[in-house]
Amino acid sequence: ARPQSTGTKTGSRWLDINGYRIFSDKAFSFSALNYTQNELDETLHQKPGSTRIEKGQRHPSDLNAAGHVELSLNLEEAGVGGIDSWSGNAEALKPYRVEYGEKSLTLYFMPI
Repeated sequence: ARPQSTGTKTGSRWLDINGYRIFSDKAFSFSALNYTQNELDETLHQKPGSTRIEKGQRHPSDLNAAGHVELSLNLEEAGVGGIDSWSGNAEALKPYRVEYGEKSLTLYFMPI
């Protein structure tokens, strides 16, 4: 197990957070976590009895809360979307891919 980005909401048109409404005329994706992206992806640790520091297998309960919320806003985000995660079938199926190209998203922040 290794904690990763999680809790992404897709197809959103608005969200209310910390006294603001964030909205757009296009559907967007967002996540709001009390963990930093670094804590989710890159935390290194040292196994007991070892001098080696490495990125290892951890569980969500091993994470340290950030003390704040990290908000991630995206027009699109690729998910897993494959048949499995260990073979040539791991590539996301066509409906779950984010195709290369110029894209834009306008977000509005309104105090509530």
